Amino acid sequence: MGTRSVNLERWARVPGFPLYEVSTLGRMRTYQTQGWFDRPKAKPRLMKLLNAHPYRSTVLSNNCVKRRSFRIHELVLMAFVGPKPKGWEASHLNGNCIDNRLLNLRWESRSANFARKKEHGTNLDGEHHHNARLSNRDIKRIRAFRGVTQIKIAKHFGISQAHVSAIKNHLKWKHIP
Repeated sequence: MGTRSVNLERWARVPGFPLYEVSTLGRMRTYQTQGWFDRPKAKPRLMKLLNAHPYRSTVLSNNCVKRRSFRIHELVLMAFVGPKPKGWEASHLNGNCIDNRLLNLRWESRSANFARKKEHGTNLDGEHHHNARLSNRDIKRIRAFRGVTQIKIAKHFGISQAHVSAIKNHLKWKHIP
């Protein structure tokens, strides 16, 4: 007989929000009722998660007064690993930002998390960033301009002169040679 890998789901209270639980599989449930002054339910109900691109999130409340939005991967780590160390962030080990299983998560420094994103190809820098106005080709053209003022280059590409200067001095878009 072959062995079978089974992900056993465990539940833990969300720190600071006693009516909510998160599981090792990244699911949420609540004992909270819909009414303001109702008693907590004896049996929890599963919660629908929000898709706050690209991460899954939820809004938790304490006694229907204090409301706060959380990303699910942070709640999983807070409940099963402990509080977030100062200056650290939640990291998805496999690069899949909707895989919120405990075995796929860890607290890491920003630089370690960024290095992991580069490994996966999930980092959003350069032309892959959702706010990027320039392409990699544009950056190479800006750096190749000689004898043209930075102000003229900026007007041509619809960016500021300071941005052109930062590109030419390799302070921005460092990943482009």
